[in-house]
Amino acid sequence: MLPPMSATDLSVADPRHLLEARLEGMHKKQVAVAVLFFGSAALFIGLTVALGTAITATMLMCLALGLVFLFYGCLTLWQLATLEDRSRRMVQLLDLDPGRVKRVYGTKLVGSGRYSSMKPIKEPETENIGESRTLCVVVELAEPNRVKRLLGVQKYTASVSRQELLELLSFLRGIAPQAEGPPGTKTS
Repeated sequence: MLPPMSATDLSVADPRHLLEARLEGMHKKQVAVAVLFFGSAALFIGLTVALGTAITATMLMCLALGLVFLFYGCLTLWQLATLEDRSRRMVQLLDLDPGRVKRVYGTKLVGSGRYSSMKPIKEPETENIGESRTLCVVVELAEPNRVKRLLGVQKYTASVSRQELLELLSFLRGIAPQAEGPPGTKTS
């Protein structure tokens, strides 16, 4: 494991440390998502209780939604609890078995408000980044286990700046040259 570094020590000259730091930075976002899921679950379960003892379609719908949000809250909490160890193993995997890296690509935020979404950046990224301020680097491992793919534990996403995105993509593609680009594109 690499020694810890402060945010001021990070530079694009050391992409491995930068990748580790950016992966660790995703903790706060996942905590917010888990809180949102648990809050929604509490709301729907509270509505179920408030509707009384008579079983109605509204009550069953509220209960089902409460349970779904509770499940995703627990899933997000589990991913958060295991994120540090999984991130460390992924960075080590880059040295030990880079052939397990399936895709390396960047994403950008497009749209605004509730119509916003993260879209893969077409290659070459230098020409296709655009003016988006929210950028992420994505490393997807070739995971044969279907359950892990459904849970999303084979995909690692980290928010980065424009310069960091280009540097990390170059670094990761240098380590794993067989890795594919963004989904929906063919490599030649």
